[in-house]
Amino acid sequence: GISADASVGNLTFVDPVATTGDTLYGSILGLKTDLPGSTSLSRMKYETFPRQQQTSGQVPVDSLDLASSANNMSSVAVDGSNGVIHGCDSYVQLTFSPMRFVYLQQLWLEITDYFFEGILGYEVWGKLRPVEVDGTEMDKSSAALLQDIVTQAGDGIPGIDGAGLSFLKFSVSLEEPILILPVSYRCPHHMRISLGRMKCENRFSGQLERGQSQQMEQDSLANDLDTTTRMQWYNNCDVTFEDLSLTDWEGTPLIIKDGSTKEGMRIRVNWPIGPTAPLVIPKWNVKCAIDPIRFRLRRPDYALFQH
Repeated sequence: GISADASVGNLTFVDPVATTGDTLYGSILGLKTDLPGSTSLSRMKYETFPRQQQTSGQVPVDSLDLASSANNMSSVAVDGSNGVIHGCDSYVQLTFSPMRFVYLQQLWLEITDYFFEGILGYEVWGKLRPVEVDGTEMDKSSAALLQDIVTQAGDGIPGIDGAGLSFLKFSVSLEEPILILPVSYRCPHHMRISLGRMKCENRFSGQLERGQSQQMEQDSLANDLDTTTRMQWYNNCDVTFEDLSLTDWEGTPLIIKDGSTKEGMRIRVNWPIGPTAPLVIPKWNVKCAIDPIRFRLRRPDYALFQH
């Protein structure tokens, strides 16, 4: 396999008008300068793990390298009977040092548009933009694709071996990121959100499913496959925030803490992967849980939420 490490120094985004004093938020992205010892904005680790030969979609757990699979650092082994993926094909780890982020909507929209259209755009790379496919044609192609999968599976369950899928696991962590939300471009009033520690990780799971999407029910081929049981694999992403805090521009806390718990938030997002993903509707499933939070707002603080 491949193993690579990289680090990025103090990458900063600076608003050009900061030199003329027309904005109070010149540096909109960079390391937190009030913390000593921070010299690297991010560190990245990338590894790949070639797959071992498998003769079936069911892999005994006893046959796996437990030391490696416990750290998700082993090649993929598909346990189709339990809908579990051990290991991964590739692994990406991103670690960000404490950083400061200023959200000015118009400015960030311009940066995002330039990045995706001016750097990653189809015209830059000399490629044609994909042609939008009519929904009916897409449904027919999805049903035909499922027919091919069923034919290839023979007497087995389609998709149970995870063949043709690439399982990328990632782990992203941010230490004490600070998000500043100004009321306006030149206004000193802002909210300061400290996310404490943010972590984002994913895992894969599978479950037996049957049937197609509602849009495909009118298709005769889809009706013929309505009784087909298949293994549908999902990518599950968990995002956690620990020790949230919120203050105004004067440093006055807007969240009351009792000292015994750390307010946090947990978000879980999962979506189907593989050739049968179009058969799952709705595609995205998002769940969010927030610990009980008590706010303490003065009259001037209400203006922050109104803007």
